Amino acid sequence: MPACTIDGIVGRLPTPAAEAISLVWIDVQGHEGHVFNGGAELFSRGLPVVAEVWPHGIVRSGMELDQFCRIAQRYWASYWVWRRSQRYVQYSITELPKFCEELGTAGAHDDVIFTRA
Repeated sequence: MPACTIDGIVGRLPTPAAEAISLVWIDVQGHEGHVFNGGAELFSRGLPVVAEVWPHGIVRSGMELDQFCRIAQRYWASYWVWRRSQRYVQYSITELPKFCEELGTAGAHDDVIFTRA
């Protein structure tokens, strides 16, 4: 089956359906940065995005961690992580490299919510 970018998929939707998108959930086993690259039009709208951050998978997908972080910084100002304190904690997107470092490259991963605010 041929691959298609997320902008290509959204572009095929009827306009009302495309405009109604209010949240995107992505879990593509480390290829999230590639999806972000193929969704410039969609993600520039400032939608919140739930995505897995899995440093090992990101590197395995052929993308460097700093490249992944730079891509995320194009679209979002913050990310949120569920912490053991049983609450979501908001971080500046500039701290995403530290979060990747915290997870390490041995296989740990976590879901985050990327937001514009």
